[in-house]
Formats: sequence, structure tokens, C-alpha cells
Amino acid sequence: MDTNTDILSCFSYPLFVESMQNYLKLHFKDKSFVIHQTMSSLEKNYPCLSIEKMSYSIM
Repeated sequence: MDTNTDILSCFSYPLFVESMQNYLKLHFKDKSFVIHQTMSSLEKNYPCLSIEKMSYSIM
């Protein structure tokens, strides 16, 4: 079983996702997880997430 799939299926949608090269940090209400996956593969595998991209310079 793929652990990335397990994380997303066990929790509600992430509040936001932080990209760190080939890793993603998924921020949920109570916890955060770091997974080895790119943002483009996350978008491809989970189209229901509806991800809006933002740069740190905007924040």
C-alpha cells in the first residue's frame, strides 16, 4: 500500500501544501506530514484537491 495514499485517505483535505523540491509538506488542522512526491504528481493523482499555487514572495 502506498503511504501517500494512506495519508490522504485517512484525513480530510489539507489546509495547504508546502512544496520542497521533491517533497511536499501537507498541513492539516491538527498535524503535518512530509511525503516524497512532487506537486505535479499530487495534482495528477488527486484532481479533487483543487490546488491554488502561491509564491512565498506574495505572502
